[in-house]
Amino acid sequence: MPWTSVLDGLPDEGVECRLGCMKADGSVIEVIGYLQNGKWVIEADYPDQREARVRHWMPLALARKVI
Repeated sequence: MPWTSVLDGLPDEGVECRLGCMKADGSVIEVIGYLQNGKWVIEADYPDQREARVRHWMPLALARKVI
């Protein structure tokens, strides 16, 4: 799946996505998150990651069932 810029559109509320973010120091990270009431909720272990600016997003693909 391709990345979508936040300038081009946003996912539906509550849909978990892979997020491409930029931290305050300029480093780029990938985290998991979703939109809630128009604001990003970033699921991360460290506060500086939760404060990162979301630049791109991609919906998480469902995993195939392993038999």
